[in-house]
Amino acid sequence: MEVVFLQYLYEGKRPFRIVPLLVGSFQDCIAEGCFPGEKSDIARMIAALRAVERETPEPICYLISGDLAHIGPHFGDADVLDSPVLSQSKKQDHAILKQAERATANDFFRVVAEEGDERRICGLSPTWTVLEAAQPSRGRTLNYAQYVQADHTLSVSFASVAFYR
Repeated sequence: MEVVFLQYLYEGKRPFRIVPLLVGSFQDCIAEGCFPGEKSDIARMIAALRAVERETPEPICYLISGDLAHIGPHFGDADVLDSPVLSQSKKQDHAILKQAERATANDFFRVVAEEGDERRICGLSPTWTVLEAAQPSRGRTLNYAQYVQADHTLSVSFASVAFYR
């Protein structure tokens, strides 16, 4: 989806190159109570991303794709998605986004880890990775929404956040 977006955005304007990265789950870090950067494979990835950025004369833009909460009976939750459940999830999402805006990778991770990632935040690992590798000074939430399926069996929340150096 991101490649199609970039092709549309830059068609006829300038060439661009992409390096797709797939970042796996950080469930082991949550279970073990450690930060992702303490894992040797993740630390090597961060070091490699920083090295490539230092050595590349072209500007680099990180584009992350990952949602926030995945909740409801469809995902195995017992609770029906009524207004209080959705409001609480939105409140938790905003706590996560607040930490993202502060642009501190481990504080961002900690907010999700403290809730045991019970809401299945698939944007956790790509966002932490970019925060740690790119080391922006701040972020700004541009948009936030909660999709709720008509039968209230599932909800997925998502946001767009811009990071700045």
